[in-house]
Amino acid sequence: MQISFRLEVTLIFILLLTGLSNSDYVFVTSIEDIEISALMEKECLLLMDEGRAVIRSETQSPVFPIYGEYDRYGPIPEGADLYIIFNPLNRDLSDIYTLSKIHIKLSGDKTIINGFGSIDEEVRLRGAEAYKLNPLKPPKTLDFIPPRIEYNPLIDSLIDRVNEYENYKVVDYLSQIPTRYSFSSEISQARYFIRDKLREWGYDSRVFTYQYDLGEHCWIQDLHRLPDRSEIWFPMKSGYVFHSDDNGNNFDRSQSRVIGAAIYFLDSNKGWIAGYHREISRTSDGTLWQTIDTGFDYHYLDIHFLDENTGFMTTKEGQILKTNNSGDTWYVAHNISPIELHSITFINQEKGFVCGDAGTLLKTEDGGDNWSEVDIPNTDAMLRKVFFLNENVGWIVGFKGTILHTEDGGETWEIQREGDEYLIGVDFKDSQEGWCCGIDVIFHTTDGGETWEEVESDIPFGTLFGISSLRYNTLFAVGVGRILRSEDGGETWEEVNLGEFGKLNWKNVVGSKMGYEYPDEEVILVAHYDSISNLPWDTAPGADDNASGTSAVLTIAKALRDVRAKRTIRYLLVSGEEQGLWGSRAYAEWARENDMNIVAVLNMDMIAYLDEDIIDLDIRDTEPYTWLGDYIYEVGKLYLPEITIYPHQEGSGGSDHIPFWENGYPAICNIEHPGDHWYPYYHTTEDRIEHLNFNYQSLTARLNAATALTLIEPISLETTEDRPKVVVFPNPYRADSATSEGIIFAGVGGFETLSIYSISGDLIEKIDIEGRDSVLWPVSGSNDIESGIYLWVIGGNDGRLTGKVAIIK
Repeated sequence: MQISFRLEVTLIFILLLTGLSNSDYVFVTSIEDIEISALMEKECLLLMDEGRAVIRSETQSPVFPIYGEYDRYGPIPEGADLYIIFNPLNRDLSDIYTLSKIHIKLSGDKTIINGFGSIDEEVRLRGAEAYKLNPLKPPKTLDFIPPRIEYNPLIDSLIDRVNEYENYKVVDYLSQIPTRYSFSSEISQARYFIRDKLREWGYDSRVFTYQYDLGEHCWIQDLHRLPDRSEIWFPMKSGYVFHSDDNGNNFDRSQSRVIGAAIYFLDSNKGWIAGYHREISRTSDGTLWQTIDTGFDYHYLDIHFLDENTGFMTTKEGQILKTNNSGDTWYVAHNISPIELHSITFINQEKGFVCGDAGTLLKTEDGGDNWSEVDIPNTDAMLRKVFFLNENVGWIVGFKGTILHTEDGGETWEIQREGDEYLIGVDFKDSQEGWCCGIDVIFHTTDGGETWEEVESDIPFGTLFGISSLRYNTLFAVGVGRILRSEDGGETWEEVNLGEFGKLNWKNVVGSKMGYEYPDEEVILVAHYDSISNLPWDTAPGADDNASGTSAVLTIAKALRDVRAKRTIRYLLVSGEEQGLWGSRAYAEWARENDMNIVAVLNMDMIAYLDEDIIDLDIRDTEPYTWLGDYIYEVGKLYLPEITIYPHQEGSGGSDHIPFWENGYPAICNIEHPGDHWYPYYHTTEDRIEHLNFNYQSLTARLNAATALTLIEPISLETTEDRPKVVVFPNPYRADSATSEGIIFAGVGGFETLSIYSISGDLIEKIDIEGRDSVLWPVSGSNDIESGIYLWVIGGNDGRLTGKVAIIK
């Protein structure tokens, strides 16, 4: 429903007259182009902009603004950022996808959001889950009428080429690469395999490079400074470690190969990182890291070392682990399961403290061999960080705005503050001046914590896990996608630019075959070739997620290699899906910016696990593109009736079709129907080929092949005479726009040499083919090769082929 601001105010007034309390309201945004309907339930749902709550239900505790002044029922300016915020009550967020005409319904323990758009980024808001809505582009206007679905014997014969054996070979190869984690170097092995296969089959296969910004999109859960207050370290969830030894003015970067939850350094060289699961990393020079498997299946939350041999870790499961050999081996020194233990520190070689959930505080006085509970003022708050300035003076911060203080070495504690905030990090410059941070808040004290004042800022703080006081009145704070710096003691803040260290160039692969009648109309088959697991740097086989989808795209490409069709077909294999759909988003945005005419996108993600005997498949779609869900359903009935297809399934599946929705292109997602249970090896090191059903996977691949063929309308098959012996691309080569490293000569198997000549007959380069199916003439970056026409000659036992290629620089 659409309700104007005037009507909204009227409704508020009417509800007040009826005697409903403020916390009972369900309200509607005043933005004209958004409709919202919500049912009041026992859980909270808010739509906010700059702290203005628009929808509210009865059980949410007071919620403070993301930034700006609190205005519960203020209007939302047109074009403003919108947030959907959920309270943390065991909510299943798997059905969340988004929004243009927004319809939000609370039902039991699920939030169902039907509409068009996507969740862009997650923000923590004082104990609530906040999702920023990505701005949407209107559907691209297409003068495209989908071809009539009718039986075509050519299509029927072509989809039979998509067989189980070919799919098995690809999944087997990809899943044996140790890891296809997008941050790892091993993913390049998968990329080269995909690129070379597409080239071998005669496609114009190019590498599409896009940039991943670590600073904006990575999770930083800990910040450690050395006692001199000029040197700081922080680990990113990506596995990278950042370090500055000049008060945070400049940074260097290393790679620890673990997803870092906490970091601790004894000096500028010796340090350790606790991974989120099972592994730790260790360095003796501050640059090169050694990965160690602890042997425990725990999730580590904090780490602390007394010297280069003796160290401790706390776990989410309630254990305190100890090592006496620098982290080579660990044992359980204390167990208080299931209490989560968040932070550990020592004030001398013998005395240390650990804090955790439900107001838990533990103490040791014998170097960590024995631990006992400490009596503290009555609080059941989650205690997140324990910090000591010296052997006597310390603080603990936690949820419910809790700040505890001691002046006698932790023997007694007093409550300095309580409230509604969620506090996570704390640091003090001296006994009087300190700061604490948390979810969307920073507090400052100048009297040892007797009084605390909230720090105001022009930029939102978001979720901050750590804060450190450095030299020269400098402060650093880090958190979810946040690296903030202040040079005036917290009066003003700015986001830190990590420069080139904060950016990575990741790559997609796209293979294309142009249409003969409507080359500007294109159908895209997409899958992500990256993977993730609980140990992503070392082992992420990703057989189902998503070698299954990648193999489907490649086996379809091989099956259709000799098809002449009316429309263009592209095979798009993307990286960065597991980090937030970065590869597909980069491509979809590029396509929209370049006004590409994409008429349909078929995404395949997790299509090989069959949890029961019924061969069934979910199709995720959304308005206004449900026609494509209907289309694949009808194609399936015609060519593959053995598949039970469920079109129009709710939820996005969190996959690579979403960025195409965001940019106005029709797209659907093929994904396993969950049946009685979801894939049990999802995002684990056990996502392996032995759990997959290749009859099921190949049927899904054939379904998508049949749908793509129906859309591109095959004309005929190329004969040997029709098909060029050698495919040369890009031709012409434009140095300012080419995404390839140079010029590719594909289909050269059986020849021996490639020779390049200038138009005047001078030999420019000679390349030994060595029986390869494709070779690269590396034009990119060369200052010696000028613009012009060049002759190429390929020779060998099969004879001699010649041609021309143009270079434009």
